[in-house]
Amino acid sequence: MKKEGDRVHSGDVLASIETDKAEIELESFGTGILQKILVAEGETVPVGKLIAIVAEPDEDISSLLAGAPAPAAPPRPR
Repeated sequence: MKKEGDRVHSGDVLASIETDKAEIELESFGTGILQKILVAEGETVPVGKLIAIVAEPDEDISSLLAGAPAPAAPPRPR
């Protein structure tokens, strides 16, 4: 729904995510510039994989692009 270089604000819809059970809209967690889209439209990726990077223009995102692991999802309550 956004493209690289677009300014995004917290709560803006970045993408539509389709699972085998539902389709949801993915909202931005922060404000900045959509620096890089890492997953192509229609590509299947595992849960927790980094799919895009939102940062300020002067922020160094090289460590993220080099394959730094995405943040782990919090444990689910049992």
